[in-house]
Amino acid sequence: MTSSRPSLHDFEGHQTYTEKLGHDYILNKTFAEVNPADYDAVYAAGGRGPEYIRIDKRVQALVRHFHETGKPIFTICHGVQILIAVDGVVRGREVAALHYCEPEVTLAGGTYIDVAPTGAHVDGNLVSAKGWPGLAAFMRECLKVLGTEIRHGEALMRDDRKAA
Repeated sequence: MTSSRPSLHDFEGHQTYTEKLGHDYILNKTFAEVNPADYDAVYAAGGRGPEYIRIDKRVQALVRHFHETGKPIFTICHGVQILIAVDGVVRGREVAALHYCEPEVTLAGGTYIDVAPTGAHVDGNLVSAKGWPGLAAFMRECLKVLGTEIRHGEALMRDDRKAA
């Protein structure tokens, strides 16, 4: 197992965009160990990681599996770079991403959708968003595509305590 420390993006002041250290995570599986048949969806996160992992043939094989089986594919920010690295995944699809990825989406045969920073876009089983300000909308749409039902105002835990 190895440790991973992703970066978090934030604004300082009005215009200074900074990158800060994220949380420490213990990785318990490598790309080679993942069996995509064991998973219901794939999430291509944004940030700087996609630039590096998109050329990994194992990552491409994982994405290809989800594309070919029609399972949900979720992407935000630069995550679309991972999808673009697999021929056909973006072709003919509407995709939101960080606006700097628009040329890549178009060159891959996709249609870039300029959603609001707090928005998300759904094209069938593909959910996409521009970046972290859209996480709430993005997560809501991902849960819908997965068929998750959220009910408010109901007891979430059963009380198993016996009356004494």
